[in-house]
Amino acid sequence: LDGRVPEQRAAAYHLIEALAASDWGLARLAEHRAFTQFMLDRKTEESKAGMKQKHTAASAIASRGDAASVAFGAEAVARIQRQVNEGAYYMGMQSAVAVADDVGA
Repeated sequence: LDGRVPEQRAAAYHLIEALAASDWGLARLAEHRAFTQFMLDRKTEESKAGMKQKHTAASAIASRGDAASVAFGAEAVARIQRQVNEGAYYMGMQSAVAVADDVGA
């Protein structure tokens, strides 16, 4: 999903959903090691629609339970499930530290 064309990204997420519906499709997705990392990386989507589509695709994988665990491994599926539980727009904790200038000291 290197392209930034929204329609192509949406089609790719729909394909992931369709593949996740079968054991064979889960196995094909899991063959690509970078796929799990991509699905867990929230920074790959910038638009609200893209975030929602990716969340829906992740939900399709997580909903397969044991079949997904066989294909991806239990730890990876647990991480995908956690991401699904956090929601499509979860941004995590972002801390910022303000430092005062030492002007006039």
